[in-house]
Amino acid sequence: MNGLTETTNPANEPLGLGETKEYIGVFHDEEDALITALIVAARGICEVKTGRAFIERNFKQFLDEWPEGDTIDFARPVKTTTGGIALKYNASSGGSALTVGSTSYVLDSASVINRLTLKNSQSWPTLELRRTNAVELTFTGGYGSEGDVPEQVRIAMLLLVDHWYRNRGAVVVGTITKVIEFAVDSLLATVTVPHVA
Repeated sequence: MNGLTETTNPANEPLGLGETKEYIGVFHDEEDALITALIVAARGICEVKTGRAFIERNFKQFLDEWPEGDTIDFARPVKTTTGGIALKYNASSGGSALTVGSTSYVLDSASVINRLTLKNSQSWPTLELRRTNAVELTFTGGYGSEGDVPEQVRIAMLLLVDHWYRNRGAVVVGTITKVIEFAVDSLLATVTVPHVA
């Protein structure tokens, strides 16, 4: 995989502002913007650690060339209940991206790493590709809305927001413990997918 971009933003966050303020013990509105920013940051960190998108949104994945085999691994787990998958490629001669028909491939959504696999007797297009980001795979990822995100993810995010809210410097002085990091990693371990190279 060469690159991955989000083509839509999450419609909401796995944590609401009210529940987060209650958890961290804040009962005023003066720092709502800060707490909201910490929620977004916690989601981002947890998504990187797990290799998942939590809130449903659209992605575009790029490859420089077709894979040697008949399978493309998705960079994030795919949400198959909404939207579709589009596979396009760009020829070296230029022009608009060309589409690979959905009848040419199947989606394996049962594997830990979802993949798109050519059907029997199908092959990747043979047209010469442009040098970079020639293949574009568009898909929808994420669990759904905030109510669909696993509870252990939400707890890990609450721990991070609470820690960052109380420790506003880059370094915590006078401690050598790693309790927060261990707790977050443990909570996220059950939803983490293997890294896709």
